[in-house]
Amino acid sequence: MLPKAHARPEPDLSALWDQWDAILQNIVRDGLVDYSRAKSLPEFKPFITELTSVNYREISGKEQRMAFLINAYNALTVDLILAHYPVNSIKDIGGWFSGPWSIEVYPVGEDTLTLDDIEHENLRLMGDPRIHFAINCASISCPLLRNTAFRAEKLQQQLNEQRLTFISSNKGVQFANDAGGIKVSNIFRWFKKDWGGTQGVLEMLQNHHPNGKNIRKIDGYLQYDWSLNTAR
Repeated sequence: MLPKAHARPEPDLSALWDQWDAILQNIVRDGLVDYSRAKSLPEFKPFITELTSVNYREISGKEQRMAFLINAYNALTVDLILAHYPVNSIKDIGGWFSGPWSIEVYPVGEDTLTLDDIEHENLRLMGDPRIHFAINCASISCPLLRNTAFRAEKLQQQLNEQRLTFISSNKGVQFANDAGGIKVSNIFRWFKKDWGGTQGVLEMLQNHHPNGKNIRKIDGYLQYDWSLNTAR
């Protein structure tokens, strides 16, 4: 009889997220990032090394995996900025044929994932459009970077908080006229199919915006500011 294969134990992420909490609370102010401070933190690089040693495919629970991938996206984005700092925009990173989101940042087994891979091939396929309020692209018009780690046991509450914070802000939604017309972030144009189309976006805003009862239609999209989300 062949011996039974032993499954590898699932990673214990609580201590890792404690580290990320401490880093975030050191470098994030009002949702913006003090990159100069982050670059000087001796604990940042060891955290990234430990983070990228985790194989997300070995995380079985959906909420555990989603929390991991959101945290990984945010941490690896900060790390990418620091590798090229100072820069005025994340879009200054990369070459003619490959932007910052196409740079390989996360080794997993024989693969190395890009930020695009984490977002489009993993997080978006989980079917929860609230991830767009949680991942941060290091730009002014992005949703603010949360100063605490996402954790499976708090994930639903955290995603709801991120949604409310973003859609309540002027970079998420602006009323365009007294007839209930609004202009919204380009996030809702780029990823509208994740909400079921423009009508799905509209219904989500009507249901969750503090003034949702006054929203009637989407009249246009706000200019996206790709300037680096630097804390001043």
